[in-house]
Amino acid sequence: EAITFVVHSIPYWFKNVDYNWIADEMNVNLPKELDFEEEKKNLLKCTQNLSSLIERGDVAVPTVVEPLSSKRILTMTFEEGGYISDIENIHKLNLNAADVSRLVSTVFCEQTYRHGFVHCDPHEANLLVRKHPNQPGKPQLVLLDHGLYRSLDNDFRRNYTRLWQALVLGDVQGIEVMCRKLNAGEAYTLLAAMLTMRPWDDITGDSIEKLGGKKSVADSLLLQSYAKKYFKEISTLLRKVPSELLLLLKTNDCLRHIDKTLNTPINTATVLAEIAADVILREDLQECLQRFQQ
Repeated sequence: EAITFVVHSIPYWFKNVDYNWIADEMNVNLPKELDFEEEKKNLLKCTQNLSSLIERGDVAVPTVVEPLSSKRILTMTFEEGGYISDIENIHKLNLNAADVSRLVSTVFCEQTYRHGFVHCDPHEANLLVRKHPNQPGKPQLVLLDHGLYRSLDNDFRRNYTRLWQALVLGDVQGIEVMCRKLNAGEAYTLLAAMLTMRPWDDITGDSIEKLGGKKSVADSLLLQSYAKKYFKEISTLLRKVPSELLLLLKTNDCLRHIDKTLNTPINTATVLAEIAADVILREDLQECLQRFQQ
């Protein structure tokens, strides 16, 4: 209540600054993070969604100890592993940091674009890495802390997936159409820049590397200047877009930080493009089959 009061007071002191959406999201999500039955449900659903990756040994999640768990206590198996940001440990395990980065991208792309059920707190302490149980020299990702997830409305998930496909392809018309479906209106170029953390010229460029490669100092300075210049527009846009997008923006920032920490040359946009294309193809084929059967 105190945080909500402070946030709601901001517009009285600073005109054209409205962060009410922060309080709204916190009021919805904080109680869920303190409900361990909710976390158990999230963990079980995550396990089901990522079952193929878990069976292959690419991913591991803790197992719930049911007799010792309740709404206020959640008991799980202990999982070994080093922090995903610990480069020294990754090298000691004779693992390739690029393989780790690709695996992280794969897991979160699967959650977002295929299943629409996303772990929204992927900081270093919640992502561990250890040796793959079946493939020497390959990593296994351990997902911890399943208290904060976001279920994506199916229409939102489909639009968001197609937006990212358009972003990767530099499809200006597709970007505009999908951004408008997410309530961005005329601010579609701003939303595209916020999602990719890239200038518009990079987004619409011909090379896929422009979304996945390292940002130059000039790019970073340009984005900082944009943030200052369009502060009011950004605040307005965050109030207009679907609430699902707010936690995804936070998740994307966490994942970018991990990529930067790992300092690997892999292009996460390529991973995203592969998974998004597969999801869209399967959905389009399913729709064609359903129309044919009718």
